[in-house]
Amino acid sequence: MTDFERFTAPLHGLSVSSVWRGAGTAIFLEFGEGPNLSADRSDERRTGAFTLMLEWSWRIEGETKILGGSFSDAPVIEEALYGCVGRRVESVALYGRLPEVRLALSGGRDVVSFMTAEGDPEWTLFDNRGPATRWVHAVGGALAFAAEDASAPTGL
Repeated sequence: MTDFERFTAPLHGLSVSSVWRGAGTAIFLEFGEGPNLSADRSDERRTGAFTLMLEWSWRIEGETKILGGSFSDAPVIEEALYGCVGRRVESVALYGRLPEVRLALSGGRDVVSFMTAEGDPEWTLFDNRGPATRWVHAVGGALAFAAEDASAPTGL
């Protein structure tokens, strides 16, 4: 089993609990239940046990067509993105020479990264379950795993 497969194994079978849009074309998919994003509850959005962030150059596929992508109009993005809520993760895979991510959801819906500009693929998968968030993303044509320093002080 690869490091990526070990990292993503607990994600299998979780449902998309919420989705949201970030700045520009960034989208976030939350899986399972997790802690609040902010201790002071200034942000009522909830983060999942896992979070997939796709910054740009992504698409959401149905069984027979692309439902929307990073360059679609806002209403198309909203419909494709919110259509993922409640679907279960069937698989998480890497593809391509550079590590792009493909997330297969129940009901024949896939969420796919595919960078179309110079640099690295722009996706990150966060594991929010522990006292310190861990994540994996693409850097320099390879996977990079990282974690917050759980011993570091928070706040001011």
